[in-house]
Amino acid sequence: MAFDIGKLAALFQFGNSAVRGQVIGVDIGASAIKVVALHNVDGVPTLDTYGELQLGPYARGTIGEVVELPAERQKEALVDIMRESSMNGTHAAFSVPNRSSFLTTLTLDTMSEADIQSRIPIEARKYVPIPTNEVTLDWFVLNTNKEKTQTHILLAAIFNEAFQESERVLEGAGLSTLVSELEPFGAVRGTIATKDASVALLDLGASSTKVYVVQDGMVQDVHILRLSGSELTRVFAETSGIEFGKAEELKRSIGITQNTDHKNAVTQMRVHLERGLREVGKRITDSEKESGKQVSHVYVLGGGAFLPGLIPFAQNILQRPMQFADPFSKVAYPAFLEDTLATAGPSFAVALGVALRGLTTLE
Repeated sequence: MAFDIGKLAALFQFGNSAVRGQVIGVDIGASAIKVVALHNVDGVPTLDTYGELQLGPYARGTIGEVVELPAERQKEALVDIMRESSMNGTHAAFSVPNRSSFLTTLTLDTMSEADIQSRIPIEARKYVPIPTNEVTLDWFVLNTNKEKTQTHILLAAIFNEAFQESERVLEGAGLSTLVSELEPFGAVRGTIATKDASVALLDLGASSTKVYVVQDGMVQDVHILRLSGSELTRVFAETSGIEFGKAEELKRSIGITQNTDHKNAVTQMRVHLERGLREVGKRITDSEKESGKQVSHVYVLGGGAFLPGLIPFAQNILQRPMQFADPFSKVAYPAFLEDTLATAGPSFAVALGVALRGLTTLE
């Protein structure tokens, strides 16, 4: 290939022998692929290895660019990152990305599971703007209101074509799928702590921003917003008159800090980011009003979490405590990796979360 994969992948390897019972969590995002390999040691989820690979160069693009790769190129990228990360497992837990599904919430005037099951196909026609023969429907109870005899539901319509393509990618990489799980659930499992009563997750991705409100370990609300890392890069590039790749590099190094030679570009990024974060705040506030429960703090995850200056800037707008997700705290690993994993963690919440789900399936 025309590029050096070693310079594109953030790889941290320790041990390369085959591990029995290894599960590989796979998160194929819009601009990068993340993988986490786990196995159980006396019932304790244990980290084997992990890796991240930028996908832009596989489409003759740049790092950070949002791309739509055909299945063959996705398979190539997955094989590359597994090889470079020394992954030898054959069992995969796959995160179904939000872009491969349509998610919405609805409320039904019933608490009967049988009634819900029979009504979902009918209700789906009202909410899902896609022919039902092109999707697979799934649903999850978010909460119930016994006084009103109502059930609040997350309805998912997974695009059949996209799901089948993902299956081909995994099979082509020599993996058998243990479980496929919607992206929000992997993110939540890989992020929240048992002590968290009511929190929000802010997942800043290359193509969109996801907001998940979680109460007592259960997803209550899911919102997908237009704010994205690639859009911030575009704003930087257009304001500075430079190419996307250079803008991405500068964005990652200086972020939204103002002591820089690129003040105009940073100012425009801050304006764009503030607009998106105010929408995030509104969605969280609306959820609080509906549930009557206050969100105690916000976890930040996704590749955009690393934007320099993000946390203080976002805290000032959202007026809520914020902290980085630390998914690797949920697994055992060599002590010398503690600082490295804490820094890398926000990018791997989804991949690690779905890998944890896979381990329970393998048992």
